Amino acid sequence: MSLEQAFPTVVTGSRRLRRAVRARRRLIGVLLLGAAAALSLRLLQPPATPTEPVLVAARPLAAGQEVSPGDVRVARYAVGTAPADAVAGAAPVLGRRVASAVGPGEPVTPLRLLGAEVTPRTPGRVALPVRLPDAALVELLHPGERIDLLATGSTSAAAGSTVDEDADAAVVARDVVVLAVPPASTTAVSDAPGRPVVLDVAADDVPRIAAAAARLLLGYAWSD
Repeated sequence: MSLEQAFPTVVTGSRRLRRAVRARRRLIGVLLLGAAAALSLRLLQPPATPTEPVLVAARPLAAGQEVSPGDVRVARYAVGTAPADAVAGAAPVLGRRVASAVGPGEPVTPLRLLGAEVTPRTPGRVALPVRLPDAALVELLHPGERIDLLATGSTSAAAGSTVDEDADAAVVARDVVVLAVPPASTTAVSDAPGRPVVLDVAADDVPRIAAAAARLLLGYAWSD
């Protein structure tokens, strides 16, 4: 009599146990192979580049514009690639005015803004960006200086200031305060001559200054 005939239940149970062990081993093997493949893929992937928050413009910002919450957003820059004076949050820039135009996605840095101490607060006065055609003359200006804005040309200036053949220049606005002289590197615009400055002017003078800037050559003289 064979062992299987003598103990059929024991032999059958033993066979089932061996099959279960083999099946468990195969399952464990498959899982180990999958884990090894996943680990290999992770090791082959380049490490994630560390980033840092940088405040950027959410829309085009014009020179002289006051920055509001909807004008800015936070972007992620690779560490070491953002401007040295970049800021991470909106608090330092809200309520300040833009010194030079900022495009969408460009970092909003202190160099692109007017300082709170030079932003006009007097009723009836505004911060106005004005492009002067002679960049070399702009280099001579400094925030806080007072100038008379002049127009030269052969046609009549807007709203009362005229330039005739007997006069070299007409005064467009008197006793204007220079608020900011944006760095040349932040004011480059294709095919636009000269450089902009930001001036504290009377609100009533804005149309005359804008018309003169469009039709004549603007210059300045330091006020007495």
